[in-house]
Amino acid sequence: MSRSISRRSILATSGISAAALALAACGSSDDGKQAGGSGSAEGVLKVGVEGVYKPYNFHDDSGKLVGFEIDIVEAIAEKIGKKAQYVEAKWDSLLAGLDAGQYDLVMNNVAVTDERKKAFDLTVPYAQTQGRLGVPEGSDITSLADVKGRRAAQTTTSNWGQVMTDAGAEIVASPGFAESVELVSTGRADVTANEVVAFDTYLEEHPDAPITVLDEKLETEVLIAGALKKGSPLTEKINKAITELLDDGTIAKIDKDWLGLDLTPKN
Repeated sequence: MSRSISRRSILATSGISAAALALAACGSSDDGKQAGGSGSAEGVLKVGVEGVYKPYNFHDDSGKLVGFEIDIVEAIAEKIGKKAQYVEAKWDSLLAGLDAGQYDLVMNNVAVTDERKKAFDLTVPYAQTQGRLGVPEGSDITSLADVKGRRAAQTTTSNWGQVMTDAGAEIVASPGFAESVELVSTGRADVTANEVVAFDTYLEEHPDAPITVLDEKLETEVLIAGALKKGSPLTEKINKAITELLDDGTIAKIDKDWLGLDLTPKN
């Protein structure tokens, strides 16, 4: 097992500084965040995000909402002739906000699942994840096969929570990735599953964190897409925009600028 996955430094690649991972409260700001409401104004694409999931979407030191998903949203909004505005919410309430009319689109590492396909319009996938396990230093957990009966810190409705449930782990509910790592680091959980990019970024910023990322690649190849309310009139337009951004290499460039690798789907 390794302390972290060897890869070009995400922070050096993106040129960004370390940002606090505290949950950002919903509200309005100069960055275009809004507290919600039903429907969107003409010319506005209202987008639901967590705002704390670095490097996908988070606040930099100046408080600006940034991240590789934010760059993708801005490119989509330009394609469809709208201005993006952001609503921040905890992960477990994000998708429910679509039906409540709080925003038009969720772009927050939403995994494609059969259940979500039934409940929402999912866009063309724009990323494919690579999963890993994070455990305390010196843990006897060395692979996914070892997590049965152990405590896994996860957001309860996430795809990684489902992976750990399927592996027989007991889920310790957590509001987000940073909190899950903290639960593992302090011994209140035995393991957490998430994307290698998220682990790498966390360890770049917290090099002394007592957590080890296992080398084993979780076999689950999860596709990531945007989510809209079922039957949304925007679905076709956004799908067309994402397809064009994939085909012309824009999303691959955004990935590499932020992450140092290309996460665009290969199939």
